[in-house]
Amino acid sequence: MIRTGCRPRGARVGIAFTGPDRLVAAMGPRQQWTRLSESALREMLRPLGIDDIQVDPILVGPRITPASARLSRRERVPGGAVGEPASGDRATAMSG
Repeated sequence: MIRTGCRPRGARVGIAFTGPDRLVAAMGPRQQWTRLSESALREMLRPLGIDDIQVDPILVGPRITPASARLSRRERVPGGAVGEPASGDRATAMSG
C-alpha cells in the first residue's frame, strides 16, 4: 500500500521519502515502509488519479478539519502539513 495525502488547498499527492531517517522524522519510528523507484510509485498512483508526489514532507499530520482549515497562514506548519491517508495506507521510501 502507499501513503497519500492532501496539500492544504486539497490537491491529492503521493508521499515519499528519500531515506528512512526522513520518514522517521516526519512520521515516527514505527511507520512501515518499502523502497520504491519514482516510476514504480507513479505507476501505483496513476489509477488513483494522483500525478504529484510530495517528497520529504516535514510533517505528515492528521486530516484537516473545517475548524483547523481556518487557521491563519502564520499558524500553519512551515512547508505545509500533508493530510492523513485513508486507513491502512503505508509510507513509501525512495532512494534519491
